[in-house]
Amino acid sequence: MNRIKELRQKNNLTLRALGEKINMSSSRLSQYETGKREPKLETWQKLADFFNVPIPYIQGITISENDAVNMLVGWLNGSCGYFDFNMHRILIDHLKFYEVSESTIKSAMHNKELAKKLILEYVPLITRIPFLSKFDKKSLTDGRFENEIAILIGSGAERASAQISKIKFTNDEDRNFEIQTQLDALFQDVYMKIDELSEKLQSLKK
Repeated sequence: MNRIKELRQKNNLTLRALGEKINMSSSRLSQYETGKREPKLETWQKLADFFNVPIPYIQGITISENDAVNMLVGWLNGSCGYFDFNMHRILIDHLKFYEVSESTIKSAMHNKELAKKLILEYVPLITRIPFLSKFDKKSLTDGRFENEIAILIGSGAERASAQISKIKFTNDEDRNFEIQTQLDALFQDVYMKIDELSEKLQSLKK
C-alpha cells in the first residue's frame, strides 16, 4: 500500500486541503490512497515534491518507520534473527553507552512499547525518511539493513567490518569475498590491539 494517507495525516491535512494545495480533487486523491486508482508518474512526482520525499517512499516500495523500529525491537527482545552481527548485543551496548540502566534494558526486552521508546530516543536516524528510503522491503531479511545499523551503532571494529562488506573491490565475487575477509581480519587485529592498550592505560591511571 502507498503512503499518501500516512503522509497526509502526518501533515494534518484533510483530503480536501491536500487537493487544494496540489490542484487535485479529493475524490481522486481518495482513490489513490485506497489503491482503487494508480497515479501516473507525474502525479507521483507532484505528491513526492509536495511532501518532500522520494517517489519510492510515497509509493510504499521502501521500508517505513514502523518496519525499521519493529526490526530493532525484535533484535532487542530476541524475536528477530540476524546475519553477520549480533544485533541483540549491539543494541544493548549502544543503550548502555548512553547510560540506560540495565534494569530498564531488561524491562524493554519484555515490553515492546518501552523498547520502541528507547529505540526512537537513542537511534533517531531510523525515523528519517532519507535513511528509510535507502532500503526496500527485502533489505530487512537479506542483511543489508542489519549492515547499515551495525555501521550506525556498532563498535569501531563492527563499523569497520560492516563498511568493508559494502565495498566491491572486483567483479569477481570469490576474489571480492577473499579481500573483504582479509581486510576484516586485519581490522579485528587492529581494534584488539587498541582495546589492549586502552586496558593498560586504564590500569596505569588506577
